[in-house]
Amino acid sequence: MYASTHLVSRFRKLEDLNLAMNNIRELQKQLFLLRHLRVLDVSDNEVSVLPPEIGQLHQLIELNLNRNTITDIPETLKNCKQLQNLNLNGNPFTRLPESICECSSITILSLNDTTLTSLPANIGALVNLRVLDCRENHLRTVPSSIVELKQLEELDLGQNDIEELPAKFGKLTNLREFFIDVNGLATLPDSIAECRNLDQLAFRRVGESNYSTTG
Repeated sequence: MYASTHLVSRFRKLEDLNLAMNNIRELQKQLFLLRHLRVLDVSDNEVSVLPPEIGQLHQLIELNLNRNTITDIPETLKNCKQLQNLNLNGNPFTRLPESICECSSITILSLNDTTLTSLPANIGALVNLRVLDCRENHLRTVPSSIVELKQLEELDLGQNDIEELPAKFGKLTNLREFFIDVNGLATLPDSIAECRNLDQLAFRRVGESNYSTTG
């Protein structure tokens, strides 16, 4: 796919680029000359490296890297200040840089089926986040700052290794859907009663029957 990605780089005013399912293994640097790009979809390819030049796409609103083989997220992604929808599902990276939380415009963050062992300690800085999906990872803890996500409506932490939630979890008063099934959690914090907008909850320890309720 080198020829194709090199060709599209000539369209300097391009705003929406879909390169999904093209067996792409490398993102050529010419691609990052598309300074007007707002939507970039590179899902279902074989990309193993996200070049630091991604940070040059200052107008980017949506970035879909779903189902590639990316092992590292560059710090320069923090320069995409307009980013609202970031999909990193299905990539084998273990760490999300703290600097990603400088992208405070993000409303949807998809981190399902990676090898993440922790979330950024300052994730609460994503003040506009509405949807956080972290299913099927290796998370053991949940940062206490998560309770600062006042706009959060959907949170999926299912199928991880979490044993405890922050005591002040109830501060997530806009939360409507919460999935914490298949973890090591024995109980939910008492403060969850303060999540009065919650209408869907899935909670189950590993090896136990699922408890799910819809309000």
